[in-house]
Amino acid sequence: MNAATCQVLATVFPIVMLTVVLERRMISIKLRRLPWFRNVMLWSFGSALLGVGITLVGVQTNGLPLIAGVTAWMLAALSIGGLGAVLMASMATTEVEEDTEG
Repeated sequence: MNAATCQVLATVFPIVMLTVVLERRMISIKLRRLPWFRNVMLWSFGSALLGVGITLVGVQTNGLPLIAGVTAWMLAALSIGGLGAVLMASMATTEVEEDTEG
């Protein structure tokens, strides 16, 4: 993985972390208390945090070796997949709240 790819991933990871944290507040408390939701959120946030560290090292050292590059891509997939799950839960909660209000 070259330095430019590391730089792109290093900018994506903080956006994922921020979105996961902010979207969590929009979800109903019942869903937030479920163990699977907590695990998805923690894994997504943790993988993004670790991914930031790895990709910043790649930016500073002008690229990453193969193993670290593959790890960075796996962390990106895990964090973005978790973000997708959080966003789906947010949309489902919004639809349920609209059905119960009206």
